[in-house]
Amino acid sequence: MIPIPQLAVELVLAVGAALFAANVWVLLRPAVERRTGGQAKRPTPRPTSVRRVWLNVIIGAVVTVWAAATLLTR
Repeated sequence: MIPIPQLAVELVLAVGAALFAANVWVLLRPAVERRTGGQAKRPTPRPTSVRRVWLNVIIGAVVTVWAAATLLTR
């Protein structure tokens, strides 16, 4: 039998971690490319709203921590 509740929590964990990691990468990418000296064909675009990126980082972190805590307490 497939444990649907556990699969749902694992899916929430994966989505939260992806949201967190992708938005952290959006913040770090310009600095990483400058430091490594990588010359792209066109400059790396800055995010249009840094506030929205930080909000997504916080949401992703909260969802990830919540899902991980739920999995660990079962």
